[in-house]
Amino acid sequence: SLCLILSLTGISDGVAFVSLIQQVLGQLAVVLLFGVILRYIGGRKADGHSESLNLPNGLGMLVFVILLLGYYAVYQVAVPYDNTVLELVAGLIVVGLALYSGRESLPLLDFKSDRFILPAMSVLLTLPLLGLLTYKTPPSPPQFEGSLRIMTYNLHNGFNTQGKLDMEALARVIEDSGADVVALQEISRGWVISGWVDMLEWLSQRLNMYSAFGATAGEYWGNAILSKYPILDTHNVSLESEELPIKRGYLNAVLDVGGRYLYLAATHLHHVPEEGDVRLIQAGELADFWDNAPATIILGDFNAEPDSEEIDLLRQAGLSDSLEGQTSVLTYHSADLYQRIDYIWASPEIEYIDSYTIVSLASDHLAIIADIRLS
Repeated sequence: SLCLILSLTGISDGVAFVSLIQQVLGQLAVVLLFGVILRYIGGRKADGHSESLNLPNGLGMLVFVILLLGYYAVYQVAVPYDNTVLELVAGLIVVGLALYSGRESLPLLDFKSDRFILPAMSVLLTLPLLGLLTYKTPPSPPQFEGSLRIMTYNLHNGFNTQGKLDMEALARVIEDSGADVVALQEISRGWVISGWVDMLEWLSQRLNMYSAFGATAGEYWGNAILSKYPILDTHNVSLESEELPIKRGYLNAVLDVGGRYLYLAATHLHHVPEEGDVRLIQAGELADFWDNAPATIILGDFNAEPDSEEIDLLRQAGLSDSLEGQTSVLTYHSADLYQRIDYIWASPEIEYIDSYTIVSLASDHLAIIADIRLS
């Protein structure tokens, strides 16, 4: 129980060794508790009578649903708490119930008579090692020949237009496009409502690309970058959104493209249509970030149409829209296109060779491609 509490405290403060210790403690604690559960499933108590799990299971599911709704409610409505508190609350509930039930069940963990428990616990402890055995590192970057293919793609938390979680379909869109650098929005790193999938790790391994992540809504949701070229440095920057349920920001990255630096800002602006004033402030912050720096690309889901004030601000700042003049091009909603809200912006010295969208129902947005030439 102590191991589980320590694994939930977040005391690592970014120190890799301490973080590793916390993860190991958490893994040991969960495996031990799983052993207790297995013993209960065996069906006997200390007095020899059978144990019914109907009530504990029912109450456990009720608590799970309440905590789950409470955790994700903060991204929809104003609530008087920080959802990270609920992580610790959930851990303490598990620990408390484990200690209570352990009064009878722990003495019954007889590894000699209950021979199936020890192998099961051993298998659980070794499962994380499978990730190390199958982990792939990106290959050497391709030879840079003066041009790059850039993509921006809102992945809709991994769900297609039919509401099915389909990461492979999204991966194929990116793979078939031949994109060298990809900015991604609505990336979940394990949200329950997104199928527990670490979308960025999954895509990075599937596509064999370098990756970087910038959290905005909590620690596990935000913007990301995939790249065939090494990512030298990243900074995650918050945008004006302090009073909003879903926080916004941009992921600033420096890429090594054949010995040249390319500066990226992958972003996702405020989504409420009637609140363009918030997006106007956010767009201004992006323009300030750029500040006429060379070799810079700002791209993502801006949630604003081409004739809006916020988009005009970026245009007037001197950034170049990859689809400028292509008024018939739309990016949302992919099943029934009616507006364009996704953009690739570049500093003036970057030359656009071509720019277009990729038609697909893998997400509710269409991906935008821009072939560029670095001067």
